[in-house]
Amino acid sequence: MNNPEASLEVSNGVFSANKLVSDPRVGELNHIIIKNSRMLYSKKIFAFVYARMSSQRLPGKVLMKFYGTPLLKIITDKISSTGIRPIVLTSNHQTDDEIESYCLDNKILVYRGSLQNVALRTVSALDKYNCSYFFRVNGDSPFFQNDLIYKSLEILKHNKNIDLCTNILNRTYPYGVSIELINAESFIINYRYFLEYNQEHITSFFYENKNKFNIINIENTIDLSKYSLTVDNLSDVIRINDIIKYQETVNIFDLRLEQLITLINNYEEYLFNKTKRI
Repeated sequence: MNNPEASLEVSNGVFSANKLVSDPRVGELNHIIIKNSRMLYSKKIFAFVYARMSSQRLPGKVLMKFYGTPLLKIITDKISSTGIRPIVLTSNHQTDDEIESYCLDNKILVYRGSLQNVALRTVSALDKYNCSYFFRVNGDSPFFQNDLIYKSLEILKHNKNIDLCTNILNRTYPYGVSIELINAESFIINYRYFLEYNQEHITSFFYENKNKFNIINIENTIDLSKYSLTVDNLSDVIRINDIIKYQETVNIFDLRLEQLITLINNYEEYLFNKTKRI
């Protein structure tokens, strides 16, 4: 692995993401070997992809297809391409039997736990897979950027005792382009203090008590937080399909963030001009 120490800048707990050159070799499989100047140590890291069929605003969205591929497969394939192994964390409710069947048919690791208490589902998965750190990835975020995984791993290389590496403490990335790398031991220890809200929104406890944890935030050079790249409701699905039709030459889920933002701006300008002509 290349040593990009010269390009790594951490100041007051804020990491400037655009200073780092991504290395696609970071994270070979799920067993990460991380070197620093003093020692060699290994960390077992997975990506937990949270998915359920019972979304209130858009039921079944995680298996909706774009380019003929279910949303869940788009996300797990992107994660796998980084060398990190994804594990789909769904519920043990019968409504999520379809998710388990799909994962098993497609050789995707799947773990089932509590429907309402997502934090308990996570703790149980951590116990089963015995990992040191885990990425939290939403099962409805196909635009998440692989380079954020690389950047998080590079931060971990230089800050071995972090509790949370994130890009949403001070949001400068679009909604739907989030990354959270969480210390498994810290999560398990603090789970006992989680209230009902924290049990559903599993990293909220860390943000509520940010002064008590070692949190490093990844910030983009340009504030892009005004953009929304989520798949939250039917209008989002319609918009994504319209953009796919507008840009037929590339898979929009493979675009880097700057390319994606340019495409969205061009698409919005196209719609504006089309409306003016009517």
